[in-house]
Amino acid sequence: MCSSLLLLLSGHATAMEFPLFDARSAALGGVSIAHNISNAAFYNPALAALEPENFDWYLLAPSIGEAMQLTIPSPSLGGSLYVADYEYQTAKVTTDNTATNLAHRSLEVFEIGFSAAQLQDILWMESILVGVTGKISLFKSYAYSEPIANASLELDSDQANNDSELNLDIGFSKEYGVWKTALVLKNIFSQENNLGNTSESYSIGPQIRAGFAYQSRRSLIEFDIDLLKNQGIGFESDSMYAAVGWEWRMFPAFFLRLGYKQNMVGDTQGVASGGLGLQLWGLQLDAAASADEDGEGIYMHAAWEF
Repeated sequence: MCSSLLLLLSGHATAMEFPLFDARSAALGGVSIAHNISNAAFYNPALAALEPENFDWYLLAPSIGEAMQLTIPSPSLGGSLYVADYEYQTAKVTTDNTATNLAHRSLEVFEIGFSAAQLQDILWMESILVGVTGKISLFKSYAYSEPIANASLELDSDQANNDSELNLDIGFSKEYGVWKTALVLKNIFSQENNLGNTSESYSIGPQIRAGFAYQSRRSLIEFDIDLLKNQGIGFESDSMYAAVGWEWRMFPAFFLRLGYKQNMVGDTQGVASGGLGLQLWGLQLDAAASADEDGEGIYMHAAWEF
């Protein structure tokens, strides 16, 4: 079994892109959908149909936001369960003829999902991993302004607007020896909700990401790319990312990781990231840092495998 205990987190979310939940993926630039059984519930439900590597159960409590997932992998019928609580928070100073205000535009998401995955033969394609996640999402959105003199970055719960939805994610993965491919479709059904108590809106719509990876005993390189543009929340711009991550097993217990992702729409700069991993007698420590024009993020978590 693999369990993980939160030690430290610090970071920021930008546009409503694919959520990021763990330090290892953060170090790799956010790539995640073509490898790693332990993250199947978060990123690609099809990975729960992989043959277990060293353990039969994977319990992970990552450090980014508040989330926990359990994966029991099996080619005949694998499954995952996850609970996640994350947010997209933005604020901007606005000035008109009479006052200077701090405008808030934010979205909080609480999500529970269950995945099932199986190794399948589909038409002429043999041995394809297929996974489906059913999930319920609760949304709390904010859109209001307050005088800058009395402003607070803490959101006012009285200004919240609540919505909910049921949705599906579908994932596919195919291995060709050390080469891996993956495709994930998140939020199959579209829904548009009011942002806070205003006429502004935000959309929960389909997200599609493809991934390609090479994984050997000592190294991993993965390239992920969004195939649809993702709507920005609040004052953030839309996003459509391409990302690459590299991991090298320097020693049997020590990992070096580097990553980079670039928004392919708009004029924002890319996000560079890096991190380290350590595995000793079942104890796994992962740390990551990232930096872009908006600031820096630091992520850490500890895991115990048994």
